[in-house]
Amino acid sequence: MSTVVEAFAKDSNIVLRFLTPVAFSAMAFGYFFPKSSNLLIEQASKSDLAKYLPADLQQQVRQMTHQGESQLAKAVQEVKQSVHEAKHTLEQTEKKAEKKVAEVIHKTEEKVKEITEDTRKNV
Repeated sequence: MSTVVEAFAKDSNIVLRFLTPVAFSAMAFGYFFPKSSNLLIEQASKSDLAKYLPADLQQQVRQMTHQGESQLAKAVQEVKQSVHEAKHTLEQTEKKAEKKVAEVIHKTEEKVKEITEDTRKNV
């Protein structure tokens, strides 16, 4: 797996290598701190730097940020659902195991009683 990453790192251009962690960090910041992220975006759009960025580029950045946030939220929800299902399966398996152990104990007790009665009759 590391060879795939190394090959990608060698073949990708420097801009992509620089922007990938920045974009991921921005999306993570937007997901974990949505109010702060929106405030920063609002302040950036009102700043003097905003007039140097085309409006369509600003819109694309907002859309990408929103998509990243929604994908992260979806992934978190899927993980929570998987954990819930695993917990439910584990609880069911535990109940079945307890029931089976109780049955085996009951059968063993009956067998012990039977053997004890047979031993008393033979003595």
